[in-house]
Amino acid sequence: MLPLLKIGAALFLFLVGWCHLYKPAWILRANAWCRDVLLNDSVVLLARWKIGLACVILSSLMFYSGFSGLSSKAKMGPRIEREGFQQAQKAFQAKRYNGAIARCQSLIRENPDHVDAWQLLGSCWLAMGKEVEARKAWERVLVLDPNNAVGKSRLVLDSAVKQ
Repeated sequence: MLPLLKIGAALFLFLVGWCHLYKPAWILRANAWCRDVLLNDSVVLLARWKIGLACVILSSLMFYSGFSGLSSKAKMGPRIEREGFQQAQKAFQAKRYNGAIARCQSLIRENPDHVDAWQLLGSCWLAMGKEVEARKAWERVLVLDPNNAVGKSRLVLDSAVKQ
């Protein structure tokens, strides 16, 4: 569920709970309007405290989960990370290097040890002709994974071209 939707639902439930607890006349008026659809008089009159407390507790949970979802510090999950990397690969294959670089940098911000994102970033920089940035990315790949064959081959090729 989207965080803003959770917060909106939490506000609604909090309002309903507050009305059940402190303004039962408002609930009776609302009940008169939607008696046949949602509520009946016995629920409003006999279970007022139960419904009120349940709504307040649900709204608290939704507030918590909604705001924790809005938090910028929340890590992306593996599925989202995988989809982001696949989008970066598609952008690279379509020669939209700036888009691929932006996605790789986003993945790296979330997970600085993402070897595949560093590899793709190096390839993007190399394709754009920015050898210095590409070399830094490939060096980072080898720091993270010293046995990375692609990283080694890229740096060897880069060194051979410069000589």
